[in-house]
Amino acid sequence: MTMAGNGLRLAVLAVAFVEALAIAMVFMVPEKKPLWLIASLSMPLLWAGAETSKCDKDSIRYSIAGAALLVGAALAMMAARALGLVDQANSEIALRLFGIVNGSILVFYGNLAPKRLGRFDPDAKDPGRKPALQRFSGRVFVLAGLANALIWLFAPMERAALWSMIPVAGGLALVALRIFGFGTRQRGKA
Repeated sequence: MTMAGNGLRLAVLAVAFVEALAIAMVFMVPEKKPLWLIASLSMPLLWAGAETSKCDKDSIRYSIAGAALLVGAALAMMAARALGLVDQANSEIALRLFGIVNGSILVFYGNLAPKRLGRFDPDAKDPGRKPALQRFSGRVFVLAGLANALIWLFAPMERAALWSMIPVAGGLALVALRIFGFGTRQRGKA
């Protein structure tokens, strides 16, 4: 199966998961029907709008899958509360789960970035710069996502939100520095 087929399959599965959870929530907590209606309509409408753009369809589909997983994680926690599996007082689990899912999505996209290298252009000013940047960014985001997820898993709850931002912000800073040429050798200078 091609990467494009995988993106479509992943997006369909993730959106179907959100749809199933939203429909189940209509029956579990009927007094919040408008909220579940919004949750069930948001992902298909967002996806339909994104598909009409002229952007790379595969990137859009992976992004839709990531967004659906985030919405699905929140809906899954609400469903667990409605079923009595998690009590309202123990909302720490919901925050930890959401943080772990966020970190995992960052790992997923970091792992995907180097695999989506563009065509090599030998006529470019520095043809190896873009692929090298994509590989570097991918490694940084995988490590930042892992650190983020592990912090949400093990850190004290009162510190997890703050501490989890540190690897992500640091990763973004490293990639920004690399984009603007800091930390790379200047070619052609003696």
